[in-house]
Amino acid sequence: MSLAKIHDRLHISTFWEQKIGSDSQHAESEEQRKRKSALKKLRGEWSVRLDNRSKHLNKLNDNRSKVNEVNEVKEVNKVKEVNEINEVEEVNEVEEVNEVEEVEEVNEVNEVEEVEEVNEVEEVEEVNEESADLA
Repeated sequence: MSLAKIHDRLHISTFWEQKIGSDSQHAESEEQRKRKSALKKLRGEWSVRLDNRSKHLNKLNDNRSKVNEVNEVKEVNKVKEVNEINEVEEVNEVEEVNEVEEVEEVNEVNEVEEVEEVNEVEEVEEVNEESADLA
């Protein structure tokens, strides 16, 4: 072989060995850069922040739910209380109506008794007048 061909071959193989070495070194330095990168740390920090925020929002929702439940119970109790008051008022009204009816019945009985007494007195007076006329 000629010396020129050997020289070219040596030159080409050296060129490619340098190119491969350079690319390998570049890839290795890129890998080291990624390992040292703050991106992982930032992702971890943001992950923690998001987890804390989610927990906080869940607690807020739970608290709101509890407050809503308490308010619903209070509202139900108010409605029950109002219903009980209305029932008591209705019972009182019925009792008042019954008392009025009883008083009216007593008054009617008294009027009937008075009328009967008047009738008896008139009958006695008539009998007395008839006895006086006969005598």
